[in-house]
Amino acid sequence: MIAGILFFEDREASTYINNPTSIITGGSGANLTGALYFPSSSLTYAGGTAQSTYTVVVAWQFSIVGTSVFNDNYSGLPGGGSPIHVSYLAE
Repeated sequence: MIAGILFFEDREASTYINNPTSIITGGSGANLTGALYFPSSSLTYAGGTAQSTYTVVVAWQFSIVGTSVFNDNYSGLPGGGSPIHVSYLAE
């Protein structure tokens, strides 16, 4: 188990699926706490997740639909800090 990882894409996804796409949806009561790691997929994130402690997203392409909420309380992770130390936005 890797601390803080919620969903981890298959590392070979882009080799057997052309332009892989992943969709995560949750309602207002969803609690999706952790990192969403989809480095070779288009990820669509839909629905409110107000109860989540934190959410970290790594994706090739990322779309937010609706009223999604992202929080940043990393106190439950080992060391109590963010697993991300540097961030980049690329086009």
